[in-house]
Amino acid sequence: MAKAEFERLRIKGLQLISIPREIADVMKLFIEAGIVKSEGELAVQEVKRRILKYELMIRVFESSYKMSFQKFEEQDIVEKLGHTWNVERDYFDWELATTEPKSFKEILRRLTCG
Repeated sequence: MAKAEFERLRIKGLQLISIPREIADVMKLFIEAGIVKSEGELAVQEVKRRILKYELMIRVFESSYKMSFQKFEEQDIVEKLGHTWNVERDYFDWELATTEPKSFKEILRRLTCG
């Protein structure tokens, strides 16, 4: 298997990063096609997409369980529902959906300010 080639890229608000050459080539195609103006814009769009994904996950879980994640934890719903695979998976996915946006919002702040 051939060793992957990497390209170094600096995106505003982030440190210098290395990405696989194939991804860098696709990013350049997006810029050339006018889909995005820069690598930074592409990064901003991806971060926003991830934040929205987690917000949607939270809404789905709140609708499904008819409560917030905080209440879900406080009422020990996993225990009450018998630690089933689906409930355990929902718990961990819901927890991720409530904690990850903070990191992505900080990345978004760094990308769009400064």
